[in-house]
Amino acid sequence: MTKKSLRHLPDVDIEYEYVNDAKLHKDIARMSLDNRFTRVKKQRVMKLLRPDSSQCVLDIGCAVGTMMVMLASHVRKIMGFDFIGLTVSYARKQFRAINPDKPFCGFCADTQMLPLKNNAFDGATAVDFTEHIDDTVFELMLSETYRVLKPGAALVIYTPNPTHLFEWMMKHNIILKENTAHIALRPMRQYITMLRDHGFAIREAYFEPTHIPLIRLIERMVMPVPLIGALARRRICIRAVKPAA
Repeated sequence: MTKKSLRHLPDVDIEYEYVNDAKLHKDIARMSLDNRFTRVKKQRVMKLLRPDSSQCVLDIGCAVGTMMVMLASHVRKIMGFDFIGLTVSYARKQFRAINPDKPFCGFCADTQMLPLKNNAFDGATAVDFTEHIDDTVFELMLSETYRVLKPGAALVIYTPNPTHLFEWMMKHNIILKENTAHIALRPMRQYITMLRDHGFAIREAYFEPTHIPLIRLIERMVMPVPLIGALARRRICIRAVKPAA
């Protein structure tokens, strides 16, 4: 990711193998239908972020705009960005269709060098994003996020847990197909270490089970069990705060 830090649509045309119209339509369908996967994600992110109507929030790696749409009615302003112009185009269309009375504040940028002011945001989300970037980029993302957050503001990270049974199955192509876009599934302890190394204070860090009802019930019972519990911890949920000055 060494391109210019900011690109204004529609001049952007960046695509990767795992980003195409079929995948984006699937992501949009999840958001538009408000299915269980998306509903559970929304509930968990809202619980971590705890937004209010006075806040300006940044969505890191906004993709097709799911979090932007979700947060639009809960905050004063939601701003989102993604490195891939095609996804931001989709996000803009979806956001305007669902929130016609609100301005779309999305743009294409590199998370390593954001064209944003210091201490500008009351909160930030990185939802199903950090598993797509390597450690070098993630560390630069943390530095930039810390810079643009106000003192006391929270960064919410919601990402797959690499020890979960589904991830093991995908890694070995057993029943579930490998997700090649997940280039950096990190354990909870690594996230906590990296966040602290960049100045964040960890306020909450816990696991959640899958969104699938029956499996979720079983996983909640298994999660505390030593050794095998790791197989039931589907999602990593973190609320990290930039300490007040």
